[in-house]
Amino acid sequence: GAAAAAVALVALGWALRGWARTAERGVAAVAGSELVRQTAVGGALLLVLIGLAAVAVGAGRRSRGAGPSLTPAGAGEGTAPGRDGRTRRPGNVARPNDDGREEREGRSEMATERVPNAAAVVDEIRKVRQARRYAPEAVPEAVVTELLEVARWTGSSRNTQPWHFVVVTEEETLRQISQIRTPINWVADAPLAIAIVLDGANPTSEAYDEGRVTERLLIAARLLGLGGGTAWFGDEGQQARGKEILGIPAERTARSVVVIGRPTTTKDHRPNPAAAGRKPLAEVVSRGRYDEGVRR
Repeated sequence: GAAAAAVALVALGWALRGWARTAERGVAAVAGSELVRQTAVGGALLLVLIGLAAVAVGAGRRSRGAGPSLTPAGAGEGTAPGRDGRTRRPGNVARPNDDGREEREGRSEMATERVPNAAAVVDEIRKVRQARRYAPEAVPEAVVTELLEVARWTGSSRNTQPWHFVVVTEEETLRQISQIRTPINWVADAPLAIAIVLDGANPTSEAYDEGRVTERLLIAARLLGLGGGTAWFGDEGQQARGKEILGIPAERTARSVVVIGRPTTTKDHRPNPAAAGRKPLAEVVSRGRYDEGVRR
């Protein structure tokens, strides 16, 4: 900057002094003299410093004119911009957008390692039971939202997501549902029921998807310190009554609700309870090929 300019001026003065003396004495007279050497060195130094000053000025202009870096923080080798302009590393998990839709180019979350409390979680899943007796307190809205998020993210055939969920907390509505048929009269005392409404476009695959989302709700309720149970409406006429109570269009499929609350017992209180317990593992499992002999 300023220092380089000062040195350049000194060199220029030195060179001009030599040139003036050369002009006075004549080029031939001073050939090979110390004066010629000084003149040549001064001129060369001047040219070098002028060149350096030009480079410094150009660099400064580029620096002042440069805008902020367009490379996202953290970007580097192995990154690539997505269609939305954001940079992702290979294998990054796509997160839902603000409106809840997963990014089109992303992948759903996949477990990459064993969760720290896996054994405890698996044990809790094993303990999930149908509950029909509940304490009267309401399920907190934050918990209801968590349950609905679990339901929303349940897998479905070809990701059709053929469902709509109706949250029922009104005592009168729960009472009306409980009267559809006698075996589900316990719904009247529950604090919450979630009706699963299906599109009705593909009965076979939707029946499978209905089972998946039902079981996930029951598992999530258990992990959140609650419990749940399913209440089946019954035959077609009874299903029609359930849809009428909940304002569901006739062309949609709705045949059950998942009841959620804090269970007071998991014992079946009805007059004809089913036998408790499970068959032994050896009786229900074959390896490689089905073995009728394992059944008792």
